[in-house]
Amino acid sequence: MKIYSLLSKLCILFAIVLLTACAEETKKASDEATSNALESNEIKKEYDTYYVWVDNINVRDVANTKGKIVGTYTNSDLKFTGNKSDTKDEIVLRSVMYNSPWLEVTTNDGKKGWIFGGAVKKEGDDSANDIITKDKFNFPHFGSFDLKSWSDLGITRSESGDAATVTSSYMKGDKIIEIEKTEVGEYGYYNTYRLMDSKRKLLKERKFSFTAAVSENDRVMELTETVNDYTTNKQYTRNQKVNKHFVSLNARPQMVNGSWKITPLESETTTETALNKKTAFARPMQVITSLNNMPPGFGDGCDCTFRTHPKDYDTLIVFGTVDSAPNGKVFIKINGEYIILKGKKPENPDYKRGDEHRYYSNDKYDLKFTLTKEPQTETENIKYAGTMHLTSKDGSVDTDINIFGRCGC
Repeated sequence: MKIYSLLSKLCILFAIVLLTACAEETKKASDEATSNALESNEIKKEYDTYYVWVDNINVRDVANTKGKIVGTYTNSDLKFTGNKSDTKDEIVLRSVMYNSPWLEVTTNDGKKGWIFGGAVKKEGDDSANDIITKDKFNFPHFGSFDLKSWSDLGITRSESGDAATVTSSYMKGDKIIEIEKTEVGEYGYYNTYRLMDSKRKLLKERKFSFTAAVSENDRVMELTETVNDYTTNKQYTRNQKVNKHFVSLNARPQMVNGSWKITPLESETTTETALNKKTAFARPMQVITSLNNMPPGFGDGCDCTFRTHPKDYDTLIVFGTVDSAPNGKVFIKINGEYIILKGKKPENPDYKRGDEHRYYSNDKYDLKFTLTKEPQTETENIKYAGTMHLTSKDGSVDTDINIFGRCGC
């Protein structure tokens, strides 16, 4: 009986151990199932739903613009399969350049293919910008405008060297919008939007540029966007490096794709006062602290600038064109007023002094330069050092100062 009792106890103990092991295996299996479910959910998160934010975007059979179109979609939801192309592409959509990979997606009508990543967004992403046209545009920090409701004030055109500028002006109520577009051939293009009051006081200014500067080894290309808001004294800037030249893109960028840097906009009056103290010896001339409201015919990409200090570029005192007399002209600032002087042929210049002589005048003033060229490389602008002599027709002004500058495009 004792033997049977002992065997019975051993069987009961074995059963308990077996049940405990089974429970642990069941818990382990349950934990693994839970872990697998969580992992599966995480993977599913990668298979996000994207929505198309541009009109008539193509889904292709391979990940590039040469692939066969399998469908064209607008305002459609797409399921991302999780596959991306190994390389990125640069494509302009609604005037913004995106540098993105291609995504493999499944469409609502059951087709599978590849879509450019810049053309889709996920829920929660920043909203897409509106379409930009010559008449209608909405630029961050500058404003939204539909020029069809504005009065057209006309167009002016100017050319100098490789630069060609077209300026369009519009008016509505007590506001004026001026749009200046400059082409500099393969070196880029510059767009400037100015919002002014009826007295042409600058309220906001937006500058956008695509620059393609040539270095010794390669071409450096960059987009720059700057908005100066004079109503709030804030400046907004952002830039974007690009790999493709604008002639190789599907469209021209008009905005930068990037985050803004916000800085205080320094008061022009404060800046001007400090600089004029520094250049008091040049009176009655004053420093030109802003080129925002340059007279017509200036600022087309090719110019001559002269300052009173060799390394202090803020002491700009003369701004002019590169043209020779009689087409050349400059403007100076006297008592807060811009004075335009037209070029004329030098009379009896002293060629023993200086490499170049320039004369400019109007009905009140005469301005004479005696300049010496500084050494330069083939790609540099021409640099000068010399003297400048300003006199007035009535004899009240007679100023002779040293001057430093450069001319080029």
